[in-house]
Amino acid sequence: EAWTTEAESTIYINADGSIDPPTANITSLDNMTYTFTGNINDSIVVYRSNLTIDGDGYTLNGTGTGKWTGFTVEGYGSKNVTIQDVKIIGFGVGVGLVSTNDNKVLGCTITNSTYGIWGAETMNNTISGNFISNNT
Repeated sequence: EAWTTEAESTIYINADGSIDPPTANITSLDNMTYTFTGNINDSIVVYRSNLTIDGDGYTLNGTGTGKWTGFTVEGYGSKNVTIQDVKIIGFGVGVGLVSTNDNKVLGCTITNSTYGIWGAETMNNTISGNFISNNT
């Protein structure tokens, strides 16, 4: 089954490093480290490589319907993405890794989703130090 990556509104980290919309609760000073500045109630799609997304303990909230993906890292143009220190709650897929390699999911809490972490055509990923529970 294919998973839709876009919720009612979606935040994009674009290949050029920009954040769309720029009003999202994410900031970056160097286009390499992206840090949450508050809780986020949207999905995030990453189209950039070689970056870290630091949730700084904040939460990425889904709709609770299990229909959307929290973080999507997709396409061979996006690789070596680290997602760390974020609570991911209430998605169809908490973290989706599709056609991408060399990613890391570190120190996250992923709960109340259909799939905590889901991957297809992906390899050489590190999933470590996470609390993953109450997912199908």
